[in-house]
Amino acid sequence: GRGRDQGGATAGRHAMEPPTSLRVQNRESFAADVLGLTAEVWAKGDYDRFVMAAPPKMLGELRNRIEGSLERALAVDIDKDIVGVAAADLPRHFEDVIVF
Repeated sequence: GRGRDQGGATAGRHAMEPPTSLRVQNRESFAADVLGLTAEVWAKGDYDRFVMAAPPKMLGELRNRIEGSLERALAVDIDKDIVGVAAADLPRHFEDVIVF
């Protein structure tokens, strides 16, 4: 009956919330760490612009958090997961936006 339906919906919702919430918290924390480290490197003045690439959800989080001189220096961002790409193969993933 009605009580069982409510319990099922509530149980399902509770079962889904913690992993999703944890995943979002981890993404937010990682994005903040990445931008913090990038800002430190940027502040040294060795570069005049940069490009960032990340999978869609992470790129969205980075776009939401980037600010200041780092945001102004961002030449382009790329919706691409390159985590598994070997360092030697990275240039070809950016050949449309960077001249090496």
